[in-house]
Amino acid sequence: MESRERYVPGTGPGWVVPMGLAIIAGLTLIDALWSRETIASTVVVAPFVVALLGSPRETLLVGVVAVLSTAISPLWNHNFNDVDYLVRLGVVVVGSLFALAGARSRARLARDRVRFQMLSRVSEMSADSAGVEETLEKLSEIFVPAIADVCAIDLLRDDRVERTAVAAHGPRSSQITAGVRAREARGARTATLGETLIQDYHDGTLREAALDDDDLDFLRSMGVRSAMTVPLTARGRRIGTLALAVTRQSGRDYDEEALAFARVLSGRVALALDNAGLFSEIETLAARQAAALGGLAEAVTMQDQSGAVVYANEAAARSLGYASAEELLATSPTEIADAFETYREDGSPLRFEDLPGRRVLAGQEPEPLVLRTVSRRTGEERWRVTKATGVRDASGAVRLAVNVIEDVTEVKRAEHAQRLLAQAGHVLASSLDYEETLTKVAHLAIGELADWCGVTLPGERGRLRSVAVAHVDPDKVRFARELSERFPQRMDEPGGTADVIRSGTSQVINEITDDLLEQSVGDPDQLEAIRKLGMHAAMIVPMVAGGRAIGAISFVAAESQRSFSDADLALAEELGRRAGTAVQNARLYTERSHIADTLQASLLPAGLPAMPGFSLASLYRPAGEENWVGGDFYDAF
Repeated sequence: MESRERYVPGTGPGWVVPMGLAIIAGLTLIDALWSRETIASTVVVAPFVVALLGSPRETLLVGVVAVLSTAISPLWNHNFNDVDYLVRLGVVVVGSLFALAGARSRARLARDRVRFQMLSRVSEMSADSAGVEETLEKLSEIFVPAIADVCAIDLLRDDRVERTAVAAHGPRSSQITAGVRAREARGARTATLGETLIQDYHDGTLREAALDDDDLDFLRSMGVRSAMTVPLTARGRRIGTLALAVTRQSGRDYDEEALAFARVLSGRVALALDNAGLFSEIETLAARQAAALGGLAEAVTMQDQSGAVVYANEAAARSLGYASAEELLATSPTEIADAFETYREDGSPLRFEDLPGRRVLAGQEPEPLVLRTVSRRTGEERWRVTKATGVRDASGAVRLAVNVIEDVTEVKRAEHAQRLLAQAGHVLASSLDYEETLTKVAHLAIGELADWCGVTLPGERGRLRSVAVAHVDPDKVRFARELSERFPQRMDEPGGTADVIRSGTSQVINEITDDLLEQSVGDPDQLEAIRKLGMHAAMIVPMVAGGRAIGAISFVAAESQRSFSDADLALAEELGRRAGTAVQNARLYTERSHIADTLQASLLPAGLPAMPGFSLASLYRPAGEENWVGGDFYDAF
C-alpha cells in the first residue's frame, strides 16, 4: 500500500509552487507569441523543477497545470489535428508522471531519513540517566511536529492509566493540548490490549479501535484527520500507550505502513521509559541508602575505580576534619591522605597504596586495618579501624570500594594507657636506683606518648638536674644532654619546668611558635639550639609524692607533629604520681639504710676482750617484723 504520509511537516518552501506556475505561465506566453514554431511541450520543465524541491502534492499540482497548458495550446497554435500536438501532449503527461514519481521517491527517502534519525535519537535516550518526566518531555519534542501534530503518552501506574505527556503543533496547539489533557484516557485503557488506526474518521474505518461515537466526536472537534495508538511494551509487560495524530490542516495522514513504523518506534520508546523508570528507582534507592548511611555513627565512604571518593556520609566528613560531606567529595584522594601522618599499629608508616580501599580496587581482599593518624593541620591523634569491601559488576570486576571507618581512639588510648602504666609500675618496682628506673620510664613514653621525654629533679645550689632524657635517635639524646649542661635551668626561673615543680600544676602547650620561643629564651645561642629540637607541642607534669612536687616529667612532640589531649595529660599526670612515689620510696629506703649502718657502727665494740676458758663471738641482729622496738640492741651472754 502506497504511503500517503508526509513526515516532514507542511510542504516545500512556500515559493516552490508559485515558481513552478510562473515557469508554466512564462513558457505558455512565449509559445503563444512565437509565430514560427510551437514550444508548448517545454512546460514539462516546471513539474521536474518542483519535484526537486517540493512535495508530491505540489509536484502533482504543477504537473496538472502543465498538462492543461499543453492541452489548450492549439487555441493559439491552431494544430488540434496535428500529430505533433498529440506527441507534445504525451511528452508533458509522461514527464509530469516521471516528475511525480521522482517527488515521491525523494519524499520517501526524506521520510526514511527522518524515521532513522528518530529511532536513533530515541535509542540514545535509552542510555541516558534522565528521569521519567525529563524523558517524556524529550520524546514529545522528537515526535512533534516531525511525525505528528498531536502526541499523547499514557502510562500504567498502580493499575491506573495516567496521561503523563501531551504535545501539539499548529495554530490550535494550546487548545488541543488542553483538550487532550482534560480528556479522560478511555482509549488508553483499551489500547493497552491492542492498537488503533483511524485512517479517516469520516469514513469510520477503524482497525481494532475501541472508540465509540463520543471518542470520534472529540477527535472531530480537535480537527484530527488521522490518528493511531500503539501499546508500549518493555520486558514483556505493558507499561502504557503512545498516541499520535495529524490534523486536516497539515495535509498528512497515517496508513498501515505508518502503523508498522509506530510499532517499531513504540518498542524503543518503551525501553527508554522503562530505563528512565529504573533510573528513578535507583535514584530513590540511592537516596534511601544515603539516608540510612548518613545516620550511622561510623564513617562510610565509597571510591570508584580511579580512587576518587564518590560518596561520604557526614560522619566521614567530621572524622576527616571537613565541614560537610560535599566538601570532602570535592577533595582529591591524595589531598585527603596528605592531610594526615598515618601509621600502622606497630608505629611503622603506612603507604597510600596499602590502604584497604586501594587494595580492594586492586582486586585484593584486605583484612581490617588499625591505623593511627595525626592531623598535619591540628596535630590531633586518632585511632581508626578501616574495613573495605568491593562492589562488583556482572562480570565480577570491582566497580566500587566501600570503606567503613570506626573511630576507636578512646579504646586504644585506654589500652595504651593501661599498658604504659603497667610497664612503668614494673620498672619502678624493679630497682631502688631511681635514676636508672626513671630513665627506663622515659624510654617507655617514647612513641606511646611523645617524641621526647625528660625527667628533671631539683639539684644543688638552686639548679635543676636532668636525670633522664629519651629519644629514638641517640645523637639527639646526646645533643639534648649537652644543651642541658651548657644552659642549666634554675629553680627560680619564671616558667617551664621550674614553675611546674614550684606550683605542682601541669602545663600544656599545643603550638610552640617561634615567637613563643623568643619570649621564653633570652640567650641567642640557647634559642638557636632549642630551635634545632623542632618542638611542636610540650606537656610538663609534676612528680608528686607526699602531697608535694619533687620533680617534673616533660613530654615533647616534634617529628610526629601531634598535639596533646586531655586524655594524654591525665595519663602523664598519673605516670608522674607513680614515678614520684617510687622516687620518694627509694630515697626513704636509702636514708634509713644509711641511718642503720651508722647506728650499727656506733654500737658494735671495736673488739671482744680475751677471757681464759671462753670462746667469744659477736652477732648483730636488727629488729624483725615481729619485734616492733625502736632501734637495735647489743648484749652479751
